[in-house]
Parts: sequence; C-alpha cells; structure tokens
Amino acid sequence: MLVSYFLLLLITLVMTDEGESFESSSMFRWTSKKCSSSSPPSSSSSAQMMSKQQQNDEDMIKTSQILSLDSIRSTLVRQEETIIFAMIERAQFRKNDVIYNLKENHLRNVYGAPLSFLEWMLIETEKLHSKVRRYTSPEEHAFFPHLLPPPILQVLDYPKILPVDKNAVNVNGEVLRWYVEKIIDRLCIPGDDEQHGSTVLCDIASLQALSRRIHLGKFVAESKFQEDDETYRKLIQEGNVAGVVAKLTNQEVERNVLRRAFVKASTYGQDIVSTNPTTPPGPTGRPGPVGYKIEPMLIADIYRDLIIPLTKDVEVRYLYHRCGVPPPTPDLYYSLCRGPTDAFENLT
Repeated sequence: MLVSYFLLLLITLVMTDEGESFESSSMFRWTSKKCSSSSPPSSSSSAQMMSKQQQNDEDMIKTSQILSLDSIRSTLVRQEETIIFAMIERAQFRKNDVIYNLKENHLRNVYGAPLSFLEWMLIETEKLHSKVRRYTSPEEHAFFPHLLPPPILQVLDYPKILPVDKNAVNVNGEVLRWYVEKIIDRLCIPGDDEQHGSTVLCDIASLQALSRRIHLGKFVAESKFQEDDETYRKLIQEGNVAGVVAKLTNQEVERNVLRRAFVKASTYGQDIVSTNPTTPPGPTGRPGPVGYKIEPMLIADIYRDLIIPLTKDVEVRYLYHRCGVPPPTPDLYYSLCRGPTDAFENLT
C-alpha cells in the first residue's frame, strides 16, 4: 500500500492535478528556443529559417493577450473540471476525521508545532514539488512556503506580467481552513474507512486545485486595473474598499459561473450504472442519492461561498499592493465578496 502512495506522489512531481506540467502552466505555455549554426546557411535553408521565423512570430503570445479577461476566464473555466474531478475522487472515501486531528498523532514541523496528518503530508509533498520548481511558477502558491527548500533545477524565466511580488498575497491558510471545516463535512459520508493515505492524497489534489483557481484572481485584478487604473487608484486612496469590491464584481458573470459549475458537476458526477441518473440531488449537507457521486449543488455552493469570495479577496489585496497601499483587514469587506444567491432563480 505504501508503494502505491509514493508512486502517486512521484506522478505529481511531473504532472499537476489537472494533468499538465506545472512548469508549463495554463497561462504560460510557451518556450524560447535558440538556434546556432557553425556554417553559413544555404539559400534553401535560409528560406526555411525565414519561414520558421515567420511561423514563430505568429505563434508568439503577447502579454496583452495573456492579461485579457477572455484569456483569463478561459483558464478559470478549465479549472472547474479539475476541481470537480478532485472532489469526486475525495468523495469516494469516508470523512476520516483522524487525519485532520492534531491530537491523533505526534507529528511536528521543524519548529515543534503540532501537525495533523493532512498538514504533515501536505508539507512533505510541497517540499518535493518545491525542489522541482513548482512554486516558481506565477500561478502556484504553497500552503507552507516558509518550510520549503529551494529548487534543485534551474529556475525558469517566466515573463514578468504582474508587478506585485507573488508572495505578497497568499490566502492558502483560509483555503485550508474552509476545506477542513466546511467542505469535507458536506462532501463525505461520516465515519472512518481506514484509507487514510489515499484520503489525504485526494485532499491534497483538491487543495492544490482550489488554491490555483483562487490565486488566479491576481491576473483578473491586473487585467481590470489596466482597463481603468485611474478609478481603482482613486477608490484605494480614499480608503473606499467597498467601492473597490463593487467595481470588481460582475454579478452576471458570477451567476453564470455558479450555473456552469452546477451543470458540470451534474454531468461529470453522474453514476452511469444508475437506473435513474437524473434523480435530483439529495438533502443539503449529504452526498447525492443513487445517480450522483457528489451532490451537484455542493459544487455551486463551494464556488459561491469559498471560491468567489476568496478570489475577490485576492483581487482586493493585490490591487492595494499594486497601488502601494497596505490592504485593509478582510473583516472590513469579506462579507461583500460572497457570490450571488439568486443564480438559480427564475430559470426556465
């Protein structure tokens, strides 16, 4: 059994939770190549080189394209499948409270602070990933950055498109707290099935997917800032954080996100062997009945109550740093960041 756990960990070293290299992440999928020749090229090879250069110029992705809201939103949409499938994998195991309890083991970090089994496994996983430069990617944020070793591979040269220091905004502490205290209770059947190793690997995949999706809010904020930097600067200088949140918010887009998350969860989460795969979701707070691996509305609720508000929290903090102003404490504005509650009203 231990062999299978470490094989899974080895796979995550070279592949992210959505099956792509974290060194060639969703918003930075290009490489630079240098060509050299010891002898002057012939006329035919020159023509080929010119043709290749023309093709390379056409294939180049400009920063303005990366930071367009359409480009960023397409990346966010792709993250939905990653999150849904990660939740489906976790739902196959019982709740297994023991892996979240600090008192059920004698695990400690390097400073002697007690750790749950999830925290210990997450730290050890991040240490491995850090050595192969996962957290040098602009999209990746560690849950325990202060405990990680430097990369053993040469750091890649990512384009500098966000002027704010990457480490200035990191809400993974809130992501972890919400996941353990709110999501697991609704996602999983109570009890213990003794599959603690497999369970914690699923937890890590879910947490990493949530973290990436939420921290992409920095790119959203930069895109919106470039569209109207004057208004954002004015609101921030006035200390009008409510105005900043209001300007960041597009409720119709958020309603569509919730509806799409529900439809995807309803589709991907169907139990195909069920005799009635269209059975409505079960009572709130319990996994779905026969026909669904997870409750579809749970995914929509996670987006409304966790992903959307924390993404907006990241955007607010980023914009304050962008303007050189210390961000206010989240308790002053977090209640304004929640997703819309009327996304499923008046639908035909």
